[in-house]
Amino acid sequence: FNALGIAPTYRTLRVSVVVAVHNQPEFLRFAVDQIFEQDYPIFEVLIVDDSPQRHEALVAGLPKVVYYQVEPGATLGAKRNHGCAVASGEVIVHWDINAFYSPSRIRTQVGPIVSGAAEMTVIDQQRLLLLPDAVGFRAEPSLWHYSSLMHRPSVGVPFPNTSVCVNMIP
Repeated sequence: FNALGIAPTYRTLRVSVVVAVHNQPEFLRFAVDQIFEQDYPIFEVLIVDDSPQRHEALVAGLPKVVYYQVEPGATLGAKRNHGCAVASGEVIVHWDINAFYSPSRIRTQVGPIVSGAAEMTVIDQQRLLLLPDAVGFRAEPSLWHYSSLMHRPSVGVPFPNTSVCVNMIP
């Protein structure tokens, strides 16, 4: 929906958002709040957490949020794969727990998928702001991140069973 509350003229797809978590409870609610601030309807939010302590209480009672506790020490790739396996949406969105995304991220990225022009999209520019000095810079387009990946389940994107460099798409 746009700022005036008008629904887009194209068909909306059911979106499943996968959030992989490891020992960052201070970011969990922030990430979920950002997801629900998107200007595109959210079908489900899948939290996949391998933290030794459960953080389910931070999202308990939130509509459309499903919390999965997986074996402690699971790799980032394994958590993303788990999220993909349990997702029931027509599109899967990967969301970094400690990143900030524009409220139009999902709507912007899903457009080519809705229109049939793509089966998968990724953010090709990332602007980074380093606090507290507020130093900003832009990452090179060759540094696309899996954390900005959006795809149909049929694409079958298997993530490597590792946590090292799993965010980088060569």
